[in-house]
Amino acid sequence: MKNRGTVLSAALLLVAACGTHASTTDPTGPSQASNGATNSDNGKGKTLVSPENVEKVKIVNQPGVVVSMDEVLVPGSVTVIEFYADWCGACKIIEKKLLTHIDDEPRIVLRKINIDDDQSAVAKKYDVGALPHVRIFDGKGKLTHVLVGNSATKAGPLARQLLTRK
Repeated sequence: MKNRGTVLSAALLLVAACGTHASTTDPTGPSQASNGATNSDNGKGKTLVSPENVEKVKIVNQPGVVVSMDEVLVPGSVTVIEFYADWCGACKIIEKKLLTHIDDEPRIVLRKINIDDDQSAVAKKYDVGALPHVRIFDGKGKLTHVLVGNSATKAGPLARQLLTRK
């Protein structure tokens, strides 16, 4: 019985520690800010949020399920889309490297789309073959860079450069 109480205590501690990260797997898209505040309309049909109300990293789909880019992009922020698969070791390295470049910049967000495999509906829709595959969109939603394979290591610096463009 002692072990059961210890295991239960450890499990509760783990749930408490991990509970704040549960929303990173929410595939509902960026319509809700991480603090529960709803985004507001800028009068042009685009939804804007202040940088402090946007989740930095968010997984936006279930594995292999197609998502709309309009729902994934965060207007007013540079949005980096990482197409990945759980089995892709290089994707994990790219994400870690990317986050070292953008973690301190609230105007850059990372949205992760799980392709599951190269034959999935999402991989076919967005023509994702080789991984890692990263796309960078400026604050107006314009695609500025497509980086595949080793070139994806440049995603962080390229995203930061977009902040200085007018």
